[in-house]
Amino acid sequence: MYYRYAKDAATLNECGIDAYFPILRTVCSLDDAMNPENAAENLSDTAEQVFRVIRIAGR
Repeated sequence: MYYRYAKDAATLNECGIDAYFPILRTVCSLDDAMNPENAAENLSDTAEQVFRVIRIAGR
């Protein structure tokens, strides 16, 4: 599964998308992904990584 993401990332990069961040860090069921506590944590973790890239790009 991770190989697929890496392959897709290269395709997206070729189309002009510099980076993307999956919101799920692990394989899980839809119920687990949609659990409000898990969803909030996953969104928060991804947002942090996005803003880290933005901060680095602004240096």
